[in-house]
Amino acid sequence: AARKAEADELKRREGLQIARARAKDAELATITERVRAFEASAVSLQHDAAELGRRELEESIYVPFSSDFSVRLRSNRLALALGTNAQGSKVGSALYWRLRPGLAIGGSVAYNVTSDVVERLLIGGTAHGGAHAVKVAAERHGAVNLLYSIKMSRSVQLLVKAQLSEGHSTLRNLGASVAFNL
Repeated sequence: AARKAEADELKRREGLQIARARAKDAELATITERVRAFEASAVSLQHDAAELGRRELEESIYVPFSSDFSVRLRSNRLALALGTNAQGSKVGSALYWRLRPGLAIGGSVAYNVTSDVVERLLIGGTAHGGAHAVKVAAERHGAVNLLYSIKMSRSVQLLVKAQLSEGHSTLRNLGASVAFNL
């Protein structure tokens, strides 16, 4: 009887150990799942910030002017645009080059055929990493455009824009906006 009681006690202890091990495994699986979800969220934030940096660069550099007819060639690293207005009085081109993930440069030129004047010449670049994106662009007459954005969460984004006037480092324009992605 004593041996049977001892064997029963041993089985009970083994059962408790197995139950504890299963509970720990389940807890570890939950923690692992949370870590994976956090990592996926971080990657998504990085992608969103990179996408914002790319779009901002393309808006100000890739499209040289509001052209009526344009041809755009695009690859993973390089983008080229050629355009003209309907009257043929303006022509322009733009180039965008992604040096590596998170870093890109580009430039555009707009030429007025009628008055034989380069109306716009702009060179700039973006850098982004994590939830941050920075854009710097210099125009022909000397103005420097700066943009900084931070992705604060999946749905909230803060953008700060500034323009330094030509010839000296005085602040011409300063603006900030918050974007909500619903």
